[in-house]
Amino acid sequence: MDPLRGLGLGGDRVLADSHCHARTKDRCDNPFHRSSCVRPDVVDAVQHDLLRRPADVHLGIGSAQVNATGKQFGTAGSVVESFIRYFIDVAYSLNAGVLWLALGGLVLAFVLLRHDEWRPTLVIILGCLTLFGFYVFNLYSNNISILLPGIVKDDPESIYNVRYGSIMASTIPIFASFFVCVVWRQVERRRALALLMLTPIVLPDPVPAASQEGIGQQFTQNLFYTEAIHNQSFWMPPFVDVSGKLKQEIDAGNDNEALIMTNTRIVHVVVWVTGIPMRRFLTEMEQDEWGWSLKNIDPNIRWVITEEGDQLWHAQGKWLQQNWIEVADAKTESTGRVHLFRRPG
Repeated sequence: MDPLRGLGLGGDRVLADSHCHARTKDRCDNPFHRSSCVRPDVVDAVQHDLLRRPADVHLGIGSAQVNATGKQFGTAGSVVESFIRYFIDVAYSLNAGVLWLALGGLVLAFVLLRHDEWRPTLVIILGCLTLFGFYVFNLYSNNISILLPGIVKDDPESIYNVRYGSIMASTIPIFASFFVCVVWRQVERRRALALLMLTPIVLPDPVPAASQEGIGQQFTQNLFYTEAIHNQSFWMPPFVDVSGKLKQEIDAGNDNEALIMTNTRIVHVVVWVTGIPMRRFLTEMEQDEWGWSLKNIDPNIRWVITEEGDQLWHAQGKWLQQNWIEVADAKTESTGRVHLFRRPG
């Protein structure tokens, strides 16, 4: 049985509609411009921008480095406040308009529980409510805190756990699509019902003004990446610096073939900063080649990035210092010294 038949829709149609909306909304000038899926999928540009200048981000009370302080501005002991806080986070993470449509779809889904095929409908409803309720409960019990700019009156820059609202992307677009489908089916008989599509425009946007973002900001200054810098800036700078030197080396030699050896902790930062294709990196994920190169570095490898203390450093660090050319090194208090080596010749 199609698990969405209880909603009066074919599963493929609902998912296709949701996917289509997620792919096209940012190119449209309409109230649904914010993504109805997880936004980091479409913002490579901001990675380059923020990773190159992590010191520009101000650490508010919601910084991951002051978790205890962030919890003081949470919602412990209040079900209503916990509900509102997570509702706001979902509205930011997805889209306020889509969220309002989904609420309409959820109400219609409850109505369908009177029909014979109520079981699939109940499963989807419970899935949605369980995910939402899980985070509301954790806010209530003070296990987590969620902060967005504008939530705390005296600190407009607080950012913490913003990503938690994005989990609702698994169910909210389904109910929003269902509401749209039902409305358009009824419009064939009563055209005035088409006005229901204007509901998201009439209803208020729960996202605080300080967290509102234009389309341009969503690509370059959204809270997902701002918070990521809060969490990661204490260890990322040396890897960013070394990555920049690697990029200069590759551009200067116009080398588009030689491989780079490093570990999986480092490789993601390097790829974000430089845009070098992942296929050019040898990491421990390639177990056989990695194992052999720890003993005798593959001749196709031209550069090595290693941090003092990691597996690669213990295996080849001293040998690299003696036999390869050290192009760059960098360090912070929270990391070992990071080295970039180039094969001589």
